This record gives sequence, C-alpha cells and structure tokens, in this order.
Amino acid sequence: MADDSANSTSRAADVSARHVSLVERGKSNPSAEMVLRLADQLDVPLRERNRLLLAAGFTPRYAERPLDAGACRPPGRRSRGYLARMSRTPL
Repeated sequence: MADDSANSTSRAADVSARHVSLVERGKSNPSAEMVLRLADQLDVPLRERNRLLLAAGFTPRYAERPLDAGACRPPGRRSRGYLARMSRTPL
C-alpha cells in the first residue's frame, strides 16, 4: 500500500499503521479480526475475504453456494406475477 492509503486504511480499521506494515513484511501475523477489518475497509468481496482468512491460517467465515443452489433459483409463479405487474407500472 502507498503510505497515505495505508495510513488511512489502518486508521479506519482501527489498526496501527506500524502493525499493518509488520504484517505486510511477514514479521507479524494478523488476527482473523484484523484480516476482516482491513478487508472491510478495502471493500473486499466476501469470497475473497474467505481466501484471505485461509491464507492467514483461519477458517472461512462466509458460506459459499453454487449459483444453481436454492437461493439463486429462477422466480416462482407468484414472483413472476408480481414482476409482470411491476413492469407494467409507470414510474
């Protein structure tokens, strides 16, 4: 990280810039909470946060589901009717 962005990111994540520097250089190990706080400040997607946690030696925190899982199914009959009515409604 550049100095300014490293300082602002570390401040926003409530971590000292020195500690972030030590972690970057491999001289200190981050806690899982620190990994997540920094990832949050950097807007890292959840899937990538899991990878960061794994790289730091921690277990993933966020569930991953394939796109064909139940949460991603096409809309059912009731939803299709609602969507059809909404598409005819002028804004």
